[in-house]
This record gives sequence, structure tokens and C-alpha cells, in this order.
Amino acid sequence: MADASDKVNEAVNAAKDKVSELANNEKVNEVVDSAKEKLGDLANNEKVNEVVEGAKEKFGELKDKFLGGDNK
Repeated sequence: MADASDKVNEAVNAAKDKVSELANNEKVNEVVDSAKEKLGDLANNEKVNEVVEGAKEKFGELKDKFLGGDNK
């Protein structure tokens, strides 16, 4: 049983090392920062917000229709 446990621990430790390497990798951090910036741009984009609000309204209307709530 100790052999299987040792192998699991080795695999976990190797995975931790790889995750650490990725977290400390400058290129990975640049990509993550760029993605965060793009997501921020999308979140602040007026057109995107209009589409999201429109979709929320439509889903609300569908929910009301199927659940028998008030229709606008």
C-alpha cells in the first residue's frame, strides 16, 4: 500500500511543481493579464452591455411565459 501512496504523493508533488512553474512563468502571466484586460474591456463595452441586458429581458419574458408570470 505504501508504494501506491508514494506514487500518488510523487504525482501530486510533480503537479504542484508544474503549477508553480506556470504561475511564475512571465509569458503565462502576460497572457493572463492580457486576457483580464480584454475581459475588462468587454465588461465596459456599451454594446456588449446592451446585448446582455436585451438577453436578460428576453429570458425574463420566456421565464414568465413558461411559468405563468406577468408578461410585459
